[in-house]
Amino acid sequence: YGFPSLGRLLGCPVRVDLVTRANDRGHAYVAVVDRTGLRDLKKAISGAEFCAVDTESSDKDPRKATLFGVAFSVREGHAFYVPITQQDLQGLSTDSVLTELRELLAQNIKVVGHNLKYDYLLLKRHGIQITVPHFDTMLAAYECFGDWDVFNLGALAKRLLGKEIKRYRDLVEDGRTLMDLPFKDLVEHGCADADMALRLHGHLLQVLR
Repeated sequence: YGFPSLGRLLGCPVRVDLVTRANDRGHAYVAVVDRTGLRDLKKAISGAEFCAVDTESSDKDPRKATLFGVAFSVREGHAFYVPITQQDLQGLSTDSVLTELRELLAQNIKVVGHNLKYDYLLLKRHGIQITVPHFDTMLAAYECFGDWDVFNLGALAKRLLGKEIKRYRDLVEDGRTLMDLPFKDLVEHGCADADMALRLHGHLLQVLR
């Protein structure tokens, strides 16, 4: 209120709670970098029927791509991004995160995704088995609109949902990878992809019916 000198009269707070999630009026994209984040992610997934998954990696070929992280969404507008890269983790190791992800996707939860076979193969290379691969939004879109020219996630999100998301080529320059982006941009990108896949699942399911 314009009286900063009065701040010296206040005692130091015992605890400061940082707000890490937006309210329901916006979207909430959260980076899972510590044990508290993992606990929140596990709680969200354990109570959901469907879970959208999107992997971020170094290559279009899942047989040789390096896995950078995995994004999850169980509610529209909300998503979690779990980095596999050690420098982005706090008090966790890459191996411990991979172990947690193996346990998460071993649950009996229906996994949806866009071009899900890519994520399935890439995760399997890292010992992470998707137990219930349930719905591929790319294949569903082709079943519904086979005469369209493109079926990438960005094009479908714009055409069917009216949502704009940045594509890989919009973010990454030639000769670079997602690891050259600021971490917050990588989180936003992965979470947005998982979020849109979840939304497309609901939309395309109705169209198919």
